[in-house]
Amino acid sequence: MRSIDGFMSAYEMEGVLLARLQRARLKREQGDARAAILLYRQIVQERPDYRPACMELARLLIETNRHDEARELLLRYLESDPSDSEANFLIGVVLYVLGDFEGALRHYEVCRRAEGLDISLAVNMALCYEALGDYEKTAQFLEVAVKQKASNPRVWEALIDTYHHLRRHDEEARVAEAALKVFPRNQRLLYLAARAHIQRGNHTAAVARLKRLLSLSPENTHAMRLLAHCLIELRHYDEALAHLKDLVSIEPYDAENWLNLVQMHLALGAKDAAVKTLKLALSKYLPEEPNLKAMLKGLTERGEEAMLEGLTERGEGGDGDS
Repeated sequence: MRSIDGFMSAYEMEGVLLARLQRARLKREQGDARAAILLYRQIVQERPDYRPACMELARLLIETNRHDEARELLLRYLESDPSDSEANFLIGVVLYVLGDFEGALRHYEVCRRAEGLDISLAVNMALCYEALGDYEKTAQFLEVAVKQKASNPRVWEALIDTYHHLRRHDEEARVAEAALKVFPRNQRLLYLAARAHIQRGNHTAAVARLKRLLSLSPENTHAMRLLAHCLIELRHYDEALAHLKDLVSIEPYDAENWLNLVQMHLALGAKDAAVKTLKLALSKYLPEEPNLKAMLKGLTERGEEAMLEGLTERGEGGDGDS
């Protein structure tokens, strides 16, 4: 009879824990994280090995930036079940946030041995290696994620940036173009693809990507500036000039835009247009900009000197004739 009583007691206790768990879940669904955490804590205090409560509490603690408490909770749980994949994954997340990247990798390796390398795990391991400065490993794990067709474009962006950092520009361009097949209208990926093509000296391909980007975002000044650079490299000066004019109309308080436009005018031999542009910038938008003032002074002084030289030469010639 005592054994039956004991069984019923354990059964009833399980029912109490389950009822608390349901209340905690309800509070969480209602957005009351504080109340949910209190209920989860009560369960875990009575049953430190009660997996559903431990995992759900750990996730909620992570979501609410209580990372130290989450670490202690998960370490206690892992003492009873050190091979639990979810617990190892979650503590990996926590340790990464707390700056223990090597510790995070140790726990991620437990997950990898148990269940293989899915996209989430590959990305998290890549982030740890990036934080440790091992960009080759970073690229290796991000490649796993993109080969599994990661649905988050930022994963692809991270791999492109990693190859850019490693100066592996062929790989950078390859991944960028592959990403555009998955996300053809992603503006950031179009920009990164253009950057990669520029690094490889393929300005024509870069122009194509930047023009597509500008068709989606006509006032994207970063793309416009880079496009003007590419067009200059390709000696399409008139088209470059048009984009530089667009830049100053969109961002008239950026001195660099005016300087680039002035330099383009000068490169085309249009000194009068350069002077006119400088006067417009200084009178209407940037009256105290020292670089613009210095450039205008240099251009106008050289013009005055040339005029005086011309007058002197004509005067000397007249004296000789007389």
